[in-house]
Amino acid sequence: MRNERYNLIAQTGRDTPMGKLMRRYWLPVALSSQVAEPDGKPLLTWLLGERLVVFRNTEGVVGVLDDHCLHRGVSLSLGRNEDCGLRCLYHGWKFAVDGTIMETPNDTNPALRANRKARAYPVREQSGLIWTYLGPAELEPPFRKFDFDNAPESQRHVFRANAKANYLALWEGGVDSSHVGMLHTNDVRPSWAAKQRGEDVPASAWDSLAPTYEVDDTDYGYRYVAFRAIPGRDDARHAR
Repeated sequence: MRNERYNLIAQTGRDTPMGKLMRRYWLPVALSSQVAEPDGKPLLTWLLGERLVVFRNTEGVVGVLDDHCLHRGVSLSLGRNEDCGLRCLYHGWKFAVDGTIMETPNDTNPALRANRKARAYPVREQSGLIWTYLGPAELEPPFRKFDFDNAPESQRHVFRANAKANYLALWEGGVDSSHVGMLHTNDVRPSWAAKQRGEDVPASAWDSLAPTYEVDDTDYGYRYVAFRAIPGRDDARHAR
């Protein structure tokens, strides 16, 4: 029973309960910098268990497609990004950012191109991030803006970190404030490293390994603040 409950929220495939929920939202799929050049190298990536290819066409428009070519299933990320389309390396089928079949060199029947499309997903590009929506078209939500979108580009730092772990483990670690000072000692506790060298460095908030908590129930779940006291001030870490 315990494993069943875990799997219920850990699995994110297209037909799983959590997968269906997560596909109701716009999700970041890549950094703009990863496909910065028009007609540049396509990017292979994964989102909610789906294998996707992200590319920027000749006109600078970004496309997100199922990575498997309609013809024989070959990875489109191995293909050539050219002349406003992504061309499969195997037989040369070429796809536009919206999934339209532009060319089928090994089949001259125009009906083939007219009646089929590659699976393509809606795309938004904003503040150095490429977002996509994997859910049902009729349920597509409005695209939202965040506070960081209002900040000058010089005040934003966008990066990507790939972790070989289920999202649930990463989320649980992210909201667990008490582990930070211990697990991430080398990064957040300069006083600890200084002590090993025999140096005297003022304590930081992360030297407090037993924070106190204030928790608020909300309509969407909960939020909490972990407080750490150091001489002269209190430090607060917010999670929800």
